[in-house]
Amino acid sequence: MYLKSLLISCLCLMGHKFYVSTVQLNYKAETSKLEVILQIFTDDLDLAIQEEIDADFSMEYQPPSGAVSPNLAAYVRKHWSVETDHSPLEINFIGYESDYDLTKIYYEIQLPQELSRLDFKNTILLRQFEDQKNLMHFKAERQRKSFLLNARETTFSIKFPIEF
Repeated sequence: MYLKSLLISCLCLMGHKFYVSTVQLNYKAETSKLEVILQIFTDDLDLAIQEEIDADFSMEYQPPSGAVSPNLAAYVRKHWSVETDHSPLEINFIGYESDYDLTKIYYEIQLPQELSRLDFKNTILLRQFEDQKNLMHFKAERQRKSFLLNARETTFSIKFPIEF
């Protein structure tokens, strides 16, 4: 955890010419939910929402934590999705935390009881930065798998039962 914080701090001090978002996906079989934490550099998020949703938006004018604003929700829904059997699943926003450097957005997705496959799409910041990387970490009980998405590859799938 310390190393991750140090890396983010160093990148921010350098003007972070490295463009990355991370998404932690925690599958909870007992509740049939997918818990999600999206982490994104605050200045990049501001730029994306200003260019695509609302030119006056700034995380600086949002409370440091709380309910997700309509502009923030609209951006996430536009660029991040999960579906099963070609049917999109609804994102239920829980809240967010933001500081000068990093914004964390918390949400969950209610999954159907019977699952054969989940299809994920992540195009966060790809319109703004051609070298954007979106790292997705999927965790189910003791199993973990990571996916690196970019402008050429924006999707991945998880088949059930899960076997990595």
